[in-house]
Amino acid sequence: MSEKKSYNPFNPVGRYNIETFIYKRKKVILGFLALLFLLVLGIMFFVWIEGEGRTTTMIPRKVKEKLNVYGLTPEEMRLYVRG
Repeated sequence: MSEKKSYNPFNPVGRYNIETFIYKRKKVILGFLALLFLLVLGIMFFVWIEGEGRTTTMIPRKVKEKLNVYGLTPEEMRLYVRG
């Protein structure tokens, strides 16, 4: 029976193999990290933009139309609806 080998960070040969792997594929890894960063940034931007209008749209449309007759601002509508 052969023993299952696990990665040992203190093994200089294994560490050398990982360092050479990273060094040889430096541009690919940097490109992947850049795309990952842009993806996270894009998701954050999308959530931020989508969240901007949510405060006023949380009031049902029929209630908003009734309150809008009185000329209330969205903030006043929220206060009125909450009580």
